[in-house]
Amino acid sequence: MKRYTFSIEIDGNQFHFEYMNGEVFYLPYGRQEISTYSLNYGRIEVPQIWIITRKSGCPLFALEPTEADENKFDIMTAQYLYDEHAVQWFEPLADKYRRLIWINPRCLETGTEEYGAYKHFTWQDIIDFALINRPSNAYAKYASGDWKFVADGADKYLLVMVGNKPYWADAIGQIPFAVDTMRLYLEKYEGDVSKAIKKTSKVGIWFSNGTFKPEYNNVYDHYFVLRGALYGASCFNVHIERAICRPDGSKITEVTIQGNGASRKELLELPINKLTRAEYGMWKYSE
Repeated sequence: MKRYTFSIEIDGNQFHFEYMNGEVFYLPYGRQEISTYSLNYGRIEVPQIWIITRKSGCPLFALEPTEADENKFDIMTAQYLYDEHAVQWFEPLADKYRRLIWINPRCLETGTEEYGAYKHFTWQDIIDFALINRPSNAYAKYASGDWKFVADGADKYLLVMVGNKPYWADAIGQIPFAVDTMRLYLEKYEGDVSKAIKKTSKVGIWFSNGTFKPEYNNVYDHYFVLRGALYGASCFNVHIERAICRPDGSKITEVTIQGNGASRKELLELPINKLTRAEYGMWKYSE
């Protein structure tokens, strides 16, 4: 029998739970045996927490619902959260954000059932994949650059753990696409970083959701495209050589993109802030 208790803290208050044989129970009277509880004590106030589990029932992490959510206390699988709520916890400015308030420490312990819910990466793993120079069509669905699908990427996992934090795999999968797109437009625009970032953001509107239909809503995909574009701006040097070689005196420009060895990993790790969104965000959003 698999059984353990765990606590979730919200605003200084501890709420206790027990996981047993595929089910999560709220312990309203603290760390006591379930058999000692009696509803005769009156109405039990439940905390405002969404506990997210594997299909097997083991708890993975917890989110704080908003006032707009009908159910303030809920226990649901990650797949249900993704399919039915489309909620995310990593970009506060994007739609359907819910604050991450707890990660089950067992998710970081190799060999546990909780650990196996994710494919695990470091940020350097993501960078190494993103810096491979691929043709643009490699980022089509199921192609070699489709990070969420390929074996050296998320390998069809719904959830990934990157830098000890959980993400939807399709969010992280925007980063390699964006880095490579940024390389393309830095070359095309001869090192104009601002113009290349904005163009990458626009391209993300058309291609980030895999449907080839524009997505102008304030979804988290756009924010991860922007993270990737900003990272690309930090890690590529643009070398421009011009030569007058035509009879009419027009110039032929050769642009070379090289890694500069000074990339800023935090541009991938940190959420997009309002100033950056205002400067580069090409989608629709409200302040």
